[in-house]
Amino acid sequence: MVLQRTRGITILATACELILLSFGFWGWFLVSQWNSVGSLPLSAYATYHAIISLGVILAALKNGGATQISQVSSVRTVGTVRKMTYALAMLSIYLIATKDTIMSRVFLFGFVAVFYAISYLGQIWLPNFIRRLTFSGEREELVLLIGPSSKAAALSAWLTGKRDIGYRAAGMLTDDPAFGGLPDCKVLGTTDDLERVVKEEGITQVILMEFPMFSTVMTNLIGTCEKLGIRMTVVCDFEEKFRHSVVMFEDSGLRFLSIREEPLEDPFNRFAKRGLDLAVSIPVILFILPFTTLFVWFCQMLQASGPIFYRQPRAGLQNRPFDIIKYRTMRLHSIPSSVQATRDDPRIYPAGKWFRRLSIDELPQFINVLLGDMSVVGPRPHLLEHNDQFATAMNNYHVRSHVKPGITGLAQVRGYRGETRSKEDVIKRVESDILYLENWSFALDCRIVFTTIFHVVGPPKTAY
Repeated sequence: MVLQRTRGITILATACELILLSFGFWGWFLVSQWNSVGSLPLSAYATYHAIISLGVILAALKNGGATQISQVSSVRTVGTVRKMTYALAMLSIYLIATKDTIMSRVFLFGFVAVFYAISYLGQIWLPNFIRRLTFSGEREELVLLIGPSSKAAALSAWLTGKRDIGYRAAGMLTDDPAFGGLPDCKVLGTTDDLERVVKEEGITQVILMEFPMFSTVMTNLIGTCEKLGIRMTVVCDFEEKFRHSVVMFEDSGLRFLSIREEPLEDPFNRFAKRGLDLAVSIPVILFILPFTTLFVWFCQMLQASGPIFYRQPRAGLQNRPFDIIKYRTMRLHSIPSSVQATRDDPRIYPAGKWFRRLSIDELPQFINVLLGDMSVVGPRPHLLEHNDQFATAMNNYHVRSHVKPGITGLAQVRGYRGETRSKEDVIKRVESDILYLENWSFALDCRIVFTTIFHVVGPPKTAY
């Protein structure tokens, strides 16, 4: 209901503004072209007027239908400039496309000033006028808050901000006997007094300050409000109850709640991500990997002979294991590989330290990307043994496995790489991984790739 009221104000204000702009357009036309009105084709100016009006409408739609017209001067200025930009851009495109030479420059430049004045003053005067006209008297809503006293201050402040659309707090009902109320919102009783208070105070709307935990409570409140013919609104506090942001969606007539958005569940997004993987991995495998492999082999032959590549089980998508491929940077027959590498680790041969620091040892993982086990961008795949250890640091650790692991990721470009020395290290990395999962975009992947390239050229201190 609040949304409908604020949206309606904006729609009516925009419609009134268009009417005023029409008067301004034709009024300025008569003033500026007084001596040649009879010789000018009015149909051409009618077309200009229609294009300008369409630009104003598109600007309003671009602003999200504008659920509220602000009374802040800077915001009004931005809104006015946006409308002018859209209107004049569309008019310019039309004049250039049709090679129109009819419009008078005197008219055009003068109308810009008229447009700005009408639009800016309209945003000051029109919304308040419409509010007074539509949300006063019998259209005013007398609101009763119901719920815990801990939520009262926030809801009371919110209602204060909605006075201009006809909302006025009458008081509240709470089962907290120690709460004495607020200056603008006194306690009128407990939830059991709902019917009495509604009748005595003339309440027209009830707002529940939290979603009731028990269905019987909700059923009773709805029944009372329906019987008395008053509106009821419930504050959605699911994020507080779940202690996580929630996503609401509808499918096949059923409504659902999910605790996170996952853009990569969209097949088109996965197709785009796979396209980036192939576009990056194929050139690396064809033109870079042969030369780096030869160079690594030569260094290993001098310092630590043995296999060029190193395969190791890692946790992949949905924690399914796969063998990651890397250049070997440690000597053979050293301490078990499940022990994390540390700075100045004796297992690493001299050249291997530079391979790790410059991320050269990661290049064979592009073969994993080509095979589909990994992506160029994603959470770094951990050892299976470390997965169980890290999961004790964060309850939602395994959420990161909802997407393919990557050669690089948001955590890495933020500097969270290398040895995990503490619980905080794990938390920071996992938070970045989940943030990536919930906010994936093709542009984000590209930004991470380019940032990683800069990190390879100038490695951070955590790289070793």
